[in-house]
Amino acid sequence: MFKTYDFSVDLSNIDRDSYIYEAAKLADELKDKKAVFSGNLKPDNTPASSNYNTLSSATIPKSDEGDIIRTLAQDIASFSNEPEVYKITGKDFIEKNRDIPHIFSQFSEDYNFYWIRFPINIVKKSGWAFNKLEAIIDFLADPHDPHRYPKVFQILPDKKHMYFIQANGSVAINIDENFQFAANPNIETKGLMGAAEVSAKSKTSNGLVVGPFKYSLNKAKMDHSDIGSQWLFWMLNGIEFVQDTSPDFVIITQLHKNTNKLNIRAQLQAYYDYSLLNTDLQTIVSDLPDTIRSYFIKGCPVRDIKEYHLDL
Repeated sequence: MFKTYDFSVDLSNIDRDSYIYEAAKLADELKDKKAVFSGNLKPDNTPASSNYNTLSSATIPKSDEGDIIRTLAQDIASFSNEPEVYKITGKDFIEKNRDIPHIFSQFSEDYNFYWIRFPINIVKKSGWAFNKLEAIIDFLADPHDPHRYPKVFQILPDKKHMYFIQANGSVAINIDENFQFAANPNIETKGLMGAAEVSAKSKTSNGLVVGPFKYSLNKAKMDHSDIGSQWLFWMLNGIEFVQDTSPDFVIITQLHKNTNKLNIRAQLQAYYDYSLLNTDLQTIVSDLPDTIRSYFIKGCPVRDIKEYHLDL
């Protein structure tokens, strides 16, 4: 059966900040009605409902619980302002004393290949960690030639490497004789550059993208759509994502030689784990209007959309 890949929550009509501040205001109201006992909110015998009366925020003192909820609006998960792009050529293999893969030589008659890394910035102000990331990278058609799309040729992370990554948290990766990312568990990763460092130094040092380099994912669970089309979906979960553990999304893109511009739409959604929210805050969420309560239970996701228009 064909599997559909899309975001878990549709955020197109959701104003995240207004949802967060409405939840924070309810927390202030509940705290104003009844103090916290034994670390849990205990509203009075007339709990707030989906139609609770909205009081003027000026008349209600801010509560600790409300302040905790308000900090969620400061949490950020976003793509960087620019992806890191490097054109792969035969020189990269020669620099590593490697034979140029036959498929690369064959395809290079009509296509160029680019290593593209999409850095992710994660800023955490609240105590509630992101534990799931979803991303869609969409390579847009050249407006002057709408039938000619870039294609996703190879990716990191890739499901085929996850056995080794989940066992050790990282694995050595290189581009093999078939011009594919290959895992090399027998290579010691200590001392190897990571994908981010490879991207940063590749423009001044040929061969780095060929590897071996260290790819880390801290044992996260992962799924993605099939390669070979003009877009890709990734889903990662199971660990806490902070700046130091944000994943390296890397795509080798196949682009027709006559194309000198690359247009990309990158979308990211980051989710919290509702089950890890403390019981005081879960009590507040349970009294929110249905749409806002559902949003929090589904992970209060943060959304980012970037469009890149790159000259090659």
